[in-house]
Amino acid sequence: MNKVLLSECCGSPPWFETGLCSSCKEHADFIDISKKEKETKEDMDRTIKKIKDVNEFIKSTPEYKLGKNLIDIIKKEKENAKARTDNAEESKRIHKATS
Repeated sequence: MNKVLLSECCGSPPWFETGLCSSCKEHADFIDISKKEKETKEDMDRTIKKIKDVNEFIKSTPEYKLGKNLIDIIKKEKENAKARTDNAEESKRIHKATS
């Protein structure tokens, strides 16, 4: 990874290799952001892993499984109710057509 230096004062790169900030032309301390980016990415990776671990734990709990089963039952009942409504409407059409 290439070294990327930005000044603490303005967040600008060095002015050539003079130790001056390219924006304000003052002497500045510079931060190697490539190192900071690497640390930030490692922190993010650890956080993502923790979130995934928590998610897997939640999915393994009986409460989650019960809730998922209830949602599946409700969906199935909605499908059955729609099918019954469709069948009732079809029966009405047939009865009307044959009367």
